[in-house]
Amino acid sequence: MGARGGVIEGVHEYANSIDENIKIELRWDYRQIEFLDTMVKNKDDWISTDLYVKPTDRHIYVHEKSSHSNSVKRAIPYGLAIRLKRICSEESDYQRHKLELKQQLRKRGYSGKSIERQLRKADVIPREDTLAEKPQQKRNKRVTYGAHLPDVSTIIKQRMNILHRSARMKEVFEEPPLLSFRRDRNIGVLLIHEKLNKIMSQSHVKQCKVCPILDGDGTVKSLKNNKEFRVKKGQGCQT
Repeated sequence: MGARGGVIEGVHEYANSIDENIKIELRWDYRQIEFLDTMVKNKDDWISTDLYVKPTDRHIYVHEKSSHSNSVKRAIPYGLAIRLKRICSEESDYQRHKLELKQQLRKRGYSGKSIERQLRKADVIPREDTLAEKPQQKRNKRVTYGAHLPDVSTIIKQRMNILHRSARMKEVFEEPPLLSFRRDRNIGVLLIHEKLNKIMSQSHVKQCKVCPILDGDGTVKSLKNNKEFRVKKGQGCQT
């Protein structure tokens, strides 16, 4: 490894000596190393980048049948393609990952025609533009999405003249605000209240009625007839 490798090992050893409960994993390579979603490669002293995908990544993108606006569903293939173009420094890597992306989106219910339309839009954008710093975005307006919601974005653009009657509002909103949607309450939220997890965690601190029933031997005793049942160890109100 040489002097450089020795320094790296020294830093790693020191970092792991700070706190016995926190351990840092050291992984290094002279040829390639991953960082977040990017694989950095060194070939003939030339640095290139490629997409890195964790083995556990299941590519669970928003389903085409999901209750999201059409603009969100259109933006998903386009945004993912822009991400590929920004990360992949080699055109061959970009084309390879783009084919994989098509298959992943098809499994999520997207039609081939809609995928191709958005990917073609990404193809014509130079990679240098994807790496450039983005200008400051417009002021954001959040709206709870619903399937029967009208085209709010178009309505805002058509009614901007009313907003500009106020000098103060014209100063704040020089251009139509960028519209975004928040998720509406779904069946999961209706059936299981969001505060339930907080109540369950607090019950353990106070007087939990579940944990005392379970002993350290992995058995549970019925409160009705005192009959014992074998269960997996570690069961309680937190599991």
